[in-house]
Amino acid sequence: MTAMLGLKAVAAEITRFIAVGVGNTLLTIGVYQFTVSFTSPLLAYLVAWCVGIAIVMLVYPSLVFRRTATLANAGMIGTVYVVAFLIGCAVTALSARLQIPDRAIIVIATAVTSSFTYLCGRRALAQPGRDGRATLRW
Repeated sequence: MTAMLGLKAVAAEITRFIAVGVGNTLLTIGVYQFTVSFTSPLLAYLVAWCVGIAIVMLVYPSLVFRRTATLANAGMIGTVYVVAFLIGCAVTALSARLQIPDRAIIVIATAVTSSFTYLCGRRALAQPGRDGRATLRW
């Protein structure tokens, strides 16, 4: 019974992660499209990405992972996403070097970075147990 409740909680958390992630992605695409009208694509991408990270830091701890919204939690989840960005860049570069078709690269990079951000975000915001160590509640 407890295991079933744990699985439902994780499924709900993953659903929130996907829903908020889709919303964040759509918003940052809009920021990019607006900003690229008067600046370079690289600068527009950087601005959009910074907006996306700000949203992650403000919203994900409490809305997605149901943790107390603190500066420390925001910093931890922000760090996870900065690392994910770098991993995404590496996956993209490696995929291009391996001559994977350009349009497939984004799918691979998204799969890798989404898995990384969910698992590492969940771990970074794990609640401390009775012994003071972080525990994941499935």
